[in-house]
Amino acid sequence: MNFNDFWKWLCKRERLIQNLGKRGQFKIRARCCCGYCCPQAKKSSVHLFCKHEAQIVWDYYQKLLMPQQGMAGHYTAPKMKSCPNQTCSPWIAAAIRDFLAGQK
Repeated sequence: MNFNDFWKWLCKRERLIQNLGKRGQFKIRARCCCGYCCPQAKKSSVHLFCKHEAQIVWDYYQKLLMPQQGMAGHYTAPKMKSCPNQTCSPWIAAAIRDFLAGQK
């Protein structure tokens, strides 16, 4: 599995995903070169991200060991020095987790 497979999966439809802490859910969807995340608790709150930002999160996720992959704090500054998007990065990581789990 590679990033392009993940991006195609994300573009197929809007998905409802549990966050990394499994204490809430959010919607995520991508199209062409951008995407959005929307937490269920704040339905009017939509956060945008671009494909390049998602690629950075994908690469970072792949470098982390299993326990760290599931910790939201690893996808924000200062741990993720190249953090592209403080809000969406942990949600993108949760989507990556679900994508990879479905591919096994």
